[in-house]
Order: sequence, then structure tokens, then C-alpha cells
Amino acid sequence: NFFTPWTLVSVYFLERLRKSMIIDFPVCSEELSELEALGSLALFEKYQTQTYPELRNETRLSCIQLYHPLLERRKAVANDFEFPDGKSLGLLTGSNMSGKSTFLRTMGLNQTLANMGAPVFADRFATRPFKIETCIEVTDSLRDGYSYFYAEVRRLRHILETASSQTPVLYLVDEIFRGTNNKERQIGSAAVIRSLADQKTAIGFISTHDLELTVLEDNHPSLLNLHF
Repeated sequence: NFFTPWTLVSVYFLERLRKSMIIDFPVCSEELSELEALGSLALFEKYQTQTYPELRNETRLSCIQLYHPLLERRKAVANDFEFPDGKSLGLLTGSNMSGKSTFLRTMGLNQTLANMGAPVFADRFATRPFKIETCIEVTDSLRDGYSYFYAEVRRLRHILETASSQTPVLYLVDEIFRGTNNKERQIGSAAVIRSLADQKTAIGFISTHDLELTVLEDNHPSLLNLHF
């Protein structure tokens, strides 16, 4: 720097190079992310599971020995499930820590893998490419002025709108309307369940602690009571 302004010259050329690179950086970043994802899928079968999903054109869902990949394999409790003919909404009841939330997450995660064409964590998994809509771990927002109940209502409204659009949807709702009192929870839950039960291209599961909602099965043929 004593003889020539080397630092200044270097910064000038580096800044010029940075400005030329920044134009293509977003595209390069997306391509790198896609390459990394494809590489992970290529290695998925070797290190994880070799069961590929069976994709159908009908709105049906069935699985044998389905389990969550993040649980320790020797401790994971696998489940068999299939919607009988005419059934499309599974109403999950059961005590705390019985496995309802884990089952919902397991179903959603494996459906995501099936949508990607990746192997699934089951002995058999037959489904169709569903759009996944969830109401799990809803949080309030002080910044937006949303209470927990209002945030949940917004999320459920989005699920209802998507399900009524004739889009093939897999919806997963965990402990519906937990953020309000018992009377309002039962009224609101029954209304949501009736609406979702009437949708022809949507299937899914709703977990609840309100056993009174199980009587809805008597008047809605597409509703299926399930218990952990």
C-alpha cells in the first residue's frame, strides 16, 4: 500500500465482481438447493427405507405398519389403517399421550414423502397425491393481534375453503378448538366436522377430547370413529 493503493484497487474489483454475481445468485441458490434435495432423495432408499408408495387416482388411503421416522425404530409403535368404503373422516379420540398427535404427524410426513416420489416409512402405503393441510401447533401472534382461538379459526377456515374447492386434500387437525370453552368447542367442532364430512375429494383426521362428538357418526356415513 505504500507504493500502490493495492487495498483500494482490490476492493474496487471485488465490488465489481460482487455486483455481477448478485444478479444470478438467487437462481444459483435455488438450483443448488434443488440439487441437494435430489441428492438426498437418491440416497434415501439406501440409508432409510425401501418401501415406495402405491399411488392411486381415487380418494383413498391405506397403510400397513406405518411409523414416524424420527422415533427410535425399536420403540416406535407402527399402525395399520385403511378407510373403509364410504368413509373419509377419521375422528380420533383417546387419553393424553396415547398417540393421537404422533399418528397425525406420521400420516402427514409420509404423505409428503409420497407426494415427492420418495420411499415411505411403512410396509405398505397406498394413497393419491394429496395437498396437505394441517391445523397442528397453532400459535397466537402478539404482533398481528391474533389470539390462539382466532389463529385456529383462520387456519380451519383455510382448510374448509381448500377442501370445498374440489382439490384432493389430506387434512390433519389436532385437538380441534382447544382454545375455547367446552360448549363453544363442541358447537364449532361439530360444524367443522359436518362440513368436512360432506367433501368428496378430501379425506383426513381430526383429534379431540370431546367424546360427545362421536355421536355424529350416526348421521354422517362418511365419519369414522377411531380411538387410541
